Amino acid sequence: VVVESGVFTNTYNSKLDYRAAGGLWLAKTLNGRAMKDGQFNFMLVAEDKASADRLGIDLNQGLELSAPASSAGVASSEVDVLGGHSLVFTQADAGKTYRYRLTEVVPETAAPGYTYDADSRSITITVTDNGKGALAAKTAVTGGGQDQSAEYATGQQGASRLVIPFVNSYKATGELGGDDNVKIDATKELTGRELKDREFSFQVVEAGDDKKVVSQGTNDADGKITFSPIEYDQDEVGTHQYLVREVTDELPVGVKGDDAEFAITVTVKDNGDGTLSTSVAYPNDADSLTFKNKYGSSSMVEVPMKGTKTYEVPQGEGYNAP
Repeated sequence: VVVESGVFTNTYNSKLDYRAAGGLWLAKTLNGRAMKDGQFNFMLVAEDKASADRLGIDLNQGLELSAPASSAGVASSEVDVLGGHSLVFTQADAGKTYRYRLTEVVPETAAPGYTYDADSRSITITVTDNGKGALAAKTAVTGGGQDQSAEYATGQQGASRLVIPFVNSYKATGELGGDDNVKIDATKELTGRELKDREFSFQVVEAGDDKKVVSQGTNDADGKITFSPIEYDQDEVGTHQYLVREVTDELPVGVKGDDAEFAITVTVKDNGDGTLSTSVAYPNDADSLTFKNKYGSSSMVEVPMKGTKTYEVPQGEGYNAP
């Protein structure tokens, strides 16, 4: 109430500090890989000049935002969608709606292995006056597969926060073996006769009690052993322990098997471009594995036989039937 020259004048005035009441935020999550600071950026643009002027941003340029670093699969710290701009509503805003659009900036050439959240979010902020000295601002967000809303009132101080989620994913794959990849280097040696193509079989098994077979191989006529590829994804980055062994239960006749098992360590690394690289460490700092077999009379061979033995008793003096 203002008194001037004996006149009493009532003034109706109400304000709503939008940011202090809760504001509008975004949180970025990258699944599959840790997120670097500033790796993902966003653009907030006003849909009309009144909305741009109200927030104090350029209608044509918009407002650029950036997400901070975060661990894989963990939402980043919340980013102020208003970019630190003050937004205090008054009676002059009552009955008005301000419209904005928030979009993740997707590079023209997207980084290999990454999937971006390319769905824009439409944001509307509608201001109303309850006629009792209080303003309300209702925010509605659509897009991204979910609708969100929040309502702030005069005097409210951070009672709730409207957070818009953006989720990206990273996927990397790789192989040990296969074309143009690192392979398990192994050979077969056979003494006593020439080696035949695909004559012997081999396995790569996981070290440990289960001995799960992850790859199988065979030799060519020159002794080179080729194994089927072992596939990896980014969840398998790190070291893997395997045993490489010969399958000896169905060897060619006359061949003595090699019962040796070789322990190898495979290291899988993420190249950050959607691909994984592998390296192999062999026992005793060797650079390959060698399986040795022998063929010939020096090799003990058991040949299973089935049949019936018949004994005829000779006739005559001095012979007795058994």
